[in-house]
Amino acid sequence: ARARSRELEEMLARFTEDEAEPSRMLDRLRRLEEENGDMRSRLEAGRQAAVRAYSQSIERDAERLERALRADAHRPLHDTTPVRVFVLARIAALEAEAAASPARLRPAAEYGLGRARLALGDLEGAAGHLERSWAGGFRGDGILAALGTLEGELYRRTLREARSIDDRAARAEAIRAAERRHRDRALGHLRLMR
Repeated sequence: ARARSRELEEMLARFTEDEAEPSRMLDRLRRLEEENGDMRSRLEAGRQAAVRAYSQSIERDAERLERALRADAHRPLHDTTPVRVFVLARIAALEAEAAASPARLRPAAEYGLGRARLALGDLEGAAGHLERSWAGGFRGDGILAALGTLEGELYRRTLREARSIDDRAARAEAIRAAERRHRDRALGHLRLMR
């Protein structure tokens, strides 16, 4: 039991140092929990550390993809295909990783996928991923900002469509609906940020 306890302490130390691959560590922690039922609180702390490490990794990955797309957009007129292909390939890899990851890590993976889709301008794809992430319990300023940005973009698009309606009364109602559905939700998400 002492050897197992020492092994658990070493694993938890690696978690905090961000040296471990989170999904492998979660599997190992699950086995240790089965063998050592009295260490539940320490194991839960390890699980939370694994989720935090994975979330931070996903956040860094999403930021890299956003930076690549933003930098590419600011270059003089050129073919953007190579960068878009790179981002789409990374999204495919993240989707495969998310599908294979433990349920506890999926909301973080959905968040990263949502941010990458949002950076590509795929608002519907981003909405699905971000909503699944939120529904799965993923919280923080990053997802609130992403949801706020998404709703802001949807508001802009819906408002543009509403303004093209010829009938004045129908146009006014469409604008009010866009404000209720997207603008107010965007502001709500942004207000929740710390």
